[in-house]
Amino acid sequence: MCTCQVEFIGEVGLRESSLLLSTQRLGISTEVDVTGQPERHLECHVLKTVVPGQDGHVRRSPTKFDTDSGAPDLRRRNSAFPFRRPATRKLANLALLALCAAPLAAQDFERPDGWTVRFDRPGQTEADLDTFVEMPPGWHVRSGPAALYWGPDMDISGDFRAEMEVFLFDPGDRREAFGIFLGGRSMNSDAIEYTYFLIRNGGQYIIKRREGEAAPTVAPWTRHDAINSYADRGEDASVKNNLVVEARGDSVHFSVNGTQVATVPRSEARVDGVFGFRVNHALNLHISKIEITPLG
Repeated sequence: MCTCQVEFIGEVGLRESSLLLSTQRLGISTEVDVTGQPERHLECHVLKTVVPGQDGHVRRSPTKFDTDSGAPDLRRRNSAFPFRRPATRKLANLALLALCAAPLAAQDFERPDGWTVRFDRPGQTEADLDTFVEMPPGWHVRSGPAALYWGPDMDISGDFRAEMEVFLFDPGDRREAFGIFLGGRSMNSDAIEYTYFLIRNGGQYIIKRREGEAAPTVAPWTRHDAINSYADRGEDASVKNNLVVEARGDSVHFSVNGTQVATVPRSEARVDGVFGFRVNHALNLHISKIEITPLG
């Protein structure tokens, strides 16, 4: 039996959310409502989405789904804390639902249009990939083999800031890496090139290049306190990290969670070209943001 924990918090303001329609199909009782408007606050395919209610507070109401029977086990918990923004659809905190091969995920989320997945080893295909779906905000990946993921028109050069926000779910004993890649060239050939900035559970980062069959190291695995490990998640089901790469002039600066961890010459970390994210073996991730900001 596969069981997922889901919390519906506050009010999002959409009456036709995919999750609402799915939960209606599962027969979820309006007991789960804490806002008086059950059709409005279920825009959450996430484990803990903090959004304000009309009174400026958010309230939590956990629901357990038994995905074999489709029967919800409703458990109420009274708790509230202030939220300073007005009632909007913005997400203030995110610990996203860990997909567990549930029919809910398969029915409601689709593979992103126009995206390319390139696996490290020839012969591997998307049949080897557990899950890659568009799940606003962002994308959810449960990887099989290690691969690169990028979408149409994801190409940048010059001075820019690249940012990736990512949530790691229970990795078990694995210390597989994940992060952002930039400077992609010849992406569909054996002469592929790119630079990648990865972190892994346990609080380490690495910066490497891929140049055809070669993979030279720019900065070796290095422990840094700025990196959040799964053990740092508290009561959440996932842990968030924010990776930033800034290309300015002749230097490239690498940061995690607002702390710069490395600076290297641009000649060693070529970053002009295709960008996207890299996910190694058997990881469960939600990438809620990957974006580029040109620096004037």
